[in-house]
Amino acid sequence: MPFEIATKEEGKVLVVALAGQLDTRASPQLEKALDEALGAGRAEILVDCARLDFVTSAGLRVLLMTGKRLSSAGGRLALSSLNPSVREVFDISGFASLFPIHPTRESALAWLAENVESAKVSHLAEDLLSRHEDARRAARPAGAGATDPGRAELAARLLGQKKPPRG
Repeated sequence: MPFEIATKEEGKVLVVALAGQLDTRASPQLEKALDEALGAGRAEILVDCARLDFVTSAGLRVLLMTGKRLSSAGGRLALSSLNPSVREVFDISGFASLFPIHPTRESALAWLAENVESAKVSHLAEDLLSRHEDARRAARPAGAGATDPGRAELAARLLGQKKPPRG
């Protein structure tokens, strides 16, 4: 079966359904499709592998790079419907721990819908904390300690939580 990619918007999620073999010859096609999605501002992508027969390291690399780019922008990448042989490749390579993998497209879409806002808040908090830390370092006298007791409190306020316990 030749490699095929079908895309469909489901709510705020772009579903990328793969079919065939994701190998060295097919991975540039997937990379191009995902790059276009990221360039268009897509922040939530579900890769549906229900019809994917095989994946090689070249395909894993494309998924990894896309996942990293999405994560750094506050987005999410999830996978669904991996058949046993594709799942085995993810398990053996350690990639199963890098991506949320769901048994069905529906469960992945539900997970993405639940976690999109928390991912955006987390990304914003990380960005603000990084800026705060950079400003604090610039203002710190030489030899000053590296700990910032107010950092945890700031993070908790950003995330709308109670003040963390001191300890």
